[in-house]
Amino acid sequence: MSVAKRRTAAARLLSAVVADDEISLGALAAHLRLSVATLEDCVDGVRPLDLEAQLRLAALVCLVAPRHERLARALYAQAQAAMRVAQASPNRHMTYPKEHFR
Repeated sequence: MSVAKRRTAAARLLSAVVADDEISLGALAAHLRLSVATLEDCVDGVRPLDLEAQLRLAALVCLVAPRHERLARALYAQAQAAMRVAQASPNRHMTYPKEHFR
């Protein structure tokens, strides 16, 4: 059974920037301090970029490809929100605690 591949916001942004020949995947990888294989895996839906890399990608795209600024800003906001949730206090729950269902 194959694993379903996810098309993340970072993958959509990478695809759009590279497709428009704004900047190459190799140049993006160098600026982001990532390997080209990591970016290719993201575009192919094999694995997502970590949150810090997403923030750097969004900021870089705003500078080098202002045409895609809307997508970049959305990715930046999404990564920031994910970081806030990850750093939230352990008292917070994504669902109600079981004792509320008795």
